[in-house]
Amino acid sequence: MSVTVYSKSQVDAVLLQLSRQPSTLLGNQAEVFYQVSAAAKQPDLAQCMQIPQRLAINAPNHHMLFMPARALDTTAIKIVSVPKDGIPGGIPGTTLLFDDETGVLKAVMDASSLTAARTAAGSALATALVLPPGTSTVSGIAVYGSGAQAYWHALLLTSLYERTLEMVAFMVPKGRSSTRARATLDRLKAALMPERSSTLSFLVSENKNLLKHADIVCCCTPSTTPLFRMNSLKPGAHLNLIGSYKPHMQEVEEQLVLQAQSRGLIMVDSISSCRTEAGDLLKAEIDWTKTRELGTLVQPPPAVEVDVAANERERSEMDVASIGKDSTRFTIFKSVGIGAQDVAIAKLVQRFASGQTVHV
Repeated sequence: MSVTVYSKSQVDAVLLQLSRQPSTLLGNQAEVFYQVSAAAKQPDLAQCMQIPQRLAINAPNHHMLFMPARALDTTAIKIVSVPKDGIPGGIPGTTLLFDDETGVLKAVMDASSLTAARTAAGSALATALVLPPGTSTVSGIAVYGSGAQAYWHALLLTSLYERTLEMVAFMVPKGRSSTRARATLDRLKAALMPERSSTLSFLVSENKNLLKHADIVCCCTPSTTPLFRMNSLKPGAHLNLIGSYKPHMQEVEEQLVLQAQSRGLIMVDSISSCRTEAGDLLKAEIDWTKTRELGTLVQPPPAVEVDVAANERERSEMDVASIGKDSTRFTIFKSVGIGAQDVAIAKLVQRFASGQTVHV
């Protein structure tokens, strides 16, 4: 049996290239979001989209999570080892891809960057629906967080809005060290093409006044209390909420969530998952019937593979028009993660990467 192994450096190299032309990556995730939402309403699609409950094993030093899924005619499983308190080494992850005809393992892929990249792609896709890159004047992006999620959100959104973008700010909560945020900013600057980075203002700051200049705010932290007050934001800002993936977690205050629902728009990756895991939405006690799944707002395949930006603009006009043209509205995308996203991005990276084949 031959198995192709894709190292972290090989995966990261492909993801970096995809980030510089993000339409392919966004199209990949748009297709899987569409199919997830469609399968929930069409039982005949259930075999094409399967996302079982994850399995957990409690090892001495780690909580090991096994997350199988089937999407886009591909079956895969992601395995993540979450270290217990005091255990160094980060969060190692591996994705296994299987041959659809024989069921034999065909690829092993380092997944440490895949999760962050696919999550950021979902956020970028949602952001483009309410702020179409071709017509919106996005001048500022603010990011809370200093890890892989923060890096990939900043990278993809900077590429998406390069035409008008002027500022990228990594926000540090008061009293926290800025060391990791500065390292993440340096990584971002190194990843961007020189002609892009030379025209941007890069900041690391705890000054919340910068939020008044941010059209997009990304929250990528495990916070249990709001990171800022609603009146700190620029009127009409769009927020991507990524960090609060448990009911007790919270990155924004309830008032902001409720105003986004009443005057703007709340999008989610999965209503069923968010109803049990999304702390920000649960604490605000939102009306779930007024929440839209991202998959219901994107074009069905194969259109998403042709011109994602054009499709986002068209779909934005058709489905997001109900939020109106009020420049003071807030819009939110809340993501807790869907296993099918992991399958989709692994399949995409496999298409472009050159791994090492081993015989076992």
